[in-house]
Amino acid sequence: MTTILGISDGHDPGACFINDEKIVSCFWENKLENKDRVSGFPYLSIKKILERHDLRSGNIDIVAYTDTWGRLPFRILNKFYRGTTPASDTESMANKIALIYQNGIYYLPVIRKLESFLSKKVITKRLEKMNIRPKKMITVTHHIAHAYAAYEDSQKDALLITLDGYGDGLSGQIGFYKDKRFITIVSFPFWNSLGLLYGALTSMLGYKEGEESRTMELAKKGDPNSAYLTVKRFIWLENSSIRTKTFLWKKQLSSLLKAYSPEDIAASVQKRVEEVVIALINSFIQTTHKDKLCCSGGVFSNTLLVEKIKVLKNLQSVHVADFPGDKGICIGTALAAYYNNTLCTY
Repeated sequence: MTTILGISDGHDPGACFINDEKIVSCFWENKLENKDRVSGFPYLSIKKILERHDLRSGNIDIVAYTDTWGRLPFRILNKFYRGTTPASDTESMANKIALIYQNGIYYLPVIRKLESFLSKKVITKRLEKMNIRPKKMITVTHHIAHAYAAYEDSQKDALLITLDGYGDGLSGQIGFYKDKRFITIVSFPFWNSLGLLYGALTSMLGYKEGEESRTMELAKKGDPNSAYLTVKRFIWLENSSIRTKTFLWKKQLSSLLKAYSPEDIAASVQKRVEEVVIALINSFIQTTHKDKLCCSGGVFSNTLLVEKIKVLKNLQSVHVADFPGDKGICIGTALAAYYNNTLCTY
């Protein structure tokens, strides 16, 4: 019998406890604090799991955590980070600096290794203060966690796509499960992110981070062809890979807002995002000859997009993670550690 504690300490932090493959408990900080969203180390979620299952230090075999690199400053400054709100201006200079730092480290192997080592030290110390001393510590990259958040035995032969804002240097991955392990076919760098575009639009329209559903609702009221020709130049598919004009969207979106209504911009962006994602899916369905699809990552919180995917004629089944956004990260982290516990061991 293997016991695993999966934790996430970014936006929507939480903890998930697995006992011999079965998920027995999951808690999130925002629910325990009765807030819309919080950030930081999931002390309350872990404490709740320890209390509910009467766990002691020797009762946990593996602790798995995600966001392997790029998170060290936030982990060191956890008290400050926890006091901030994720619902800030995503296009602010501070947010862009943080974005570039978190993801840029992915492309700097030496610094990445050092940062990962120090992050492990910080997390281990926090766990020890809670009397948690696991037999093994495992790191799970952001999109692998998303991938396992969508895993079901019935979908073990499925094509898997993850798309979100960013995490561990990437904005998405495509792959498949083989013997319950995720095999990556292609990865998308953070600067080609559909999630960042949609998040930036949400911010420019006056909504908060995490309120992308309001942008989606606004899209229903607009003309999708009004700003379409301009938006089409923002994102496209090239060699079965997503391409975007930039990841710093403030200038482009500001120009659009001067020429078109918010409803028409939202509708045009929604239409183009749907086109690109569906073209991407069709491309890999043809090359892999798979007729099942699993989707995870914040982009698939977009129900309008998911509705379009579910009616694709060349798919036998479509499964979207129960928690496609970062709330599902702690679940995916725990499952990834269970099915593939040699991901990155200390």
